[in-house]
Amino acid sequence: GNREYIDGALLINDETIENNITDAVYDLTGITNVYIEQTGVFSSLDRNPDYRVVAIGHIGLVDSTTADIKREDRENIESEWFKIDDLPKMAFDHEQILNKNMKLKQEHY
Repeated sequence: GNREYIDGALLINDETIENNITDAVYDLTGITNVYIEQTGVFSSLDRNPDYRVVAIGHIGLVDSTTADIKREDRENIESEWFKIDDLPKMAFDHEQILNKNMKLKQEHY
């Protein structure tokens, strides 16, 4: 069946990881000035069956009012917000990434 995945962006040669994630969050959600923290590197050789992909996980903290305002559809972006206790089946190792981020959130925030 269909599985959801965590959106991201390819890192290009002339940008930092920090700029990449900040730009990706804005491009995908329209939200700016988000507190973002790196949570881990996911580099298992079998992450993606088609080609080598390394992911750098991040967690961003956004207040619920801002998130509610930004739930509108974004032109040319296919994305959806999910309640954390009602997540769909995830593609690749994205469930592992989400679980790690939720554990860190519970421990630190």
